[in-house]
This record gives sequence, C-alpha cells and structure tokens, in this order.
Amino acid sequence: MCLCIIPTSLCPTGYIPLTNLTVPVTTSYSITVSWPAPPGATFVENYILEYIIGQIGGRRKRRQAGSFNITIPATQTSYTLRDNVQPFTRYTFQVFANFGDGVVSLTVAPFTVQTEEARTLLHSSVLLYYLCHLLDL
Repeated sequence: MCLCIIPTSLCPTGYIPLTNLTVPVTTSYSITVSWPAPPGATFVENYILEYIIGQIGGRRKRRQAGSFNITIPATQTSYTLRDNVQPFTRYTFQVFANFGDGVVSLTVAPFTVQTEEARTLLHSSVLLYYLCHLLDL
C-alpha cells in the first residue's frame, strides 16, 4: 500500500490533520504520547505513531539509532512506549491519522523529548546486607 500525505488545504471534509501532540509522562524507561482525536474521527482507520531514537551526547557520541512506526487502533489516542526506551536519550515523535485508501493526515511539527537519566540505587545492597546480618541469614 502506498501512503500519500496530503496538505490541510486538500483534506476532504472530516480529514483534518492531528494537532496538539503531547508527552504527559516521561521516565527513564517509558514515554507516553497522547493526542486529541481529530474532528471527523469516525473516518480514521488507525493512527501511525512514528518515532526516531537519537542518542544524547557530545558531537562524537551523538547518533541516530533508528526510526520506527507503530500502528494504533482508532479508538486509542495515547500510547506508552516501553520497547527501545533508554535513559537520557532523545526521542522525536509524529502521529498521523490513517484514513484508508492510502490517505494519511499531516501532523504538527515533530515533537522531541528526552528521557530521564537513570538513577543508581547505591543504598539497596547495604540495606540488604544489614537486614541479612541482623536476621542472621
């Protein structure tokens, strides 16, 4: 199937582009992306979430790790990404509404977020050792 992306001015009635893409939750290992259903959402067959992984770092360390697409049911207007999510990494998202017959809406400008830096728990092994010693395990 060939997908063609059409500009807003050429959208038939009800085929309105997505807007207001938000990322309300970001942790070290998950990112939630949400968007409101477009007017005329009854025409939407599904959504396509496209994301690009880009590593944070100095000029020599910066790299693009890949581009991925996820198909999301038309009844769902948010998605929590857990696969491929790494701490302190930049992710760029776009969401498209698939109207079928190869017609895919435009979206707002790509939305970029960065996951949190992973936190190391240094005290857990000390506490475990103390409890084992205290309980004579």
